[in-house]
Amino acid sequence: MATLVVGLGYVGATLAGRLLGRGERVIGLDNFFSVDRRTTSLLERHGAFELIEGDIRSESDVVRAFSVEAVDHLYFCAAQASADDSTIPASYTETTNLIGPRIVFEEAARRDVGRIVLASAMRVYGQPLPSRVDESTPFTFQRDLTHLSKLYLEGLAHIIAERSKMPVVSVRLGVVYGVGAVVKTDPRFMTVANRLCWQACHGEAPRLALGVGHLPIVHVSDAVAGMIRAAQIDEPGYSAVNLAGDPVTLRDLAEVVASEASRRGRTFDVPAVGGWKGDAPVVESRLTAMGFAPRVALRDGLRELIDYFLARV
Repeated sequence: MATLVVGLGYVGATLAGRLLGRGERVIGLDNFFSVDRRTTSLLERHGAFELIEGDIRSESDVVRAFSVEAVDHLYFCAAQASADDSTIPASYTETTNLIGPRIVFEEAARRDVGRIVLASAMRVYGQPLPSRVDESTPFTFQRDLTHLSKLYLEGLAHIIAERSKMPVVSVRLGVVYGVGAVVKTDPRFMTVANRLCWQACHGEAPRLALGVGHLPIVHVSDAVAGMIRAAQIDEPGYSAVNLAGDPVTLRDLAEVVASEASRRGRTFDVPAVGGWKGDAPVVESRLTAMGFAPRVALRDGLRELIDYFLARV
């Protein structure tokens, strides 16, 4: 039996590497829209990894991935993840984030896959976050197609789980940051924390959006570990878990980046705007009762990321 990782981007490639390290047989599916094909070379050197270069929007490509060998676990990490609607065609976002998941989930149900773990986002709760968040917190309005599609993704997963009785776990990730097996080099596809570090290393001034409140944030290593732990939830049907560390304001995040950049001789002036006066929301997670908590400290993760980008300037 094998594990299928759909989407070998920032989270998916790191997850595939972690699973291989645990001795699992891994199949990876990706179309390399926002990832350099060469970044999977380390995975491909592993004898227990098989790459299927294909598109989740193509039924034949999805069937090829499932046909390598019987799949027990499916980790779904594929998405057009950039919220910059001005640079990514809306049609690509819609077909990738809406049609693609349906094709994959329906094939998983036909193949009697043991369980699905999907990467969702805590943005489903809105921005800014409510004062207290747990997995029962209602979803709310979204401002871009990328995050709007997360609402559809979770609804679709719920339908598939109810129809097939297959366990499906949605892992609602905070803003993922840090050095993973794949680190995006195009700022359009970077998360806000990674983009701030990239800007600090390239001499660009930070641009801080107003009104976003506190950001739930999680290191990519913790995101992957949490997804693997979530796969242990053995409940029929659909369930969800939150996965993030302590929320931080965008301004505070930028100031940590500026502090670490300054120690490396880089000037990163954080503008006076962008602060948030409200209290930090309380984020609860079912993973806590399972003994899981994020381990990477924010400053440590940002320091490593800045060093990574500086080595490539």
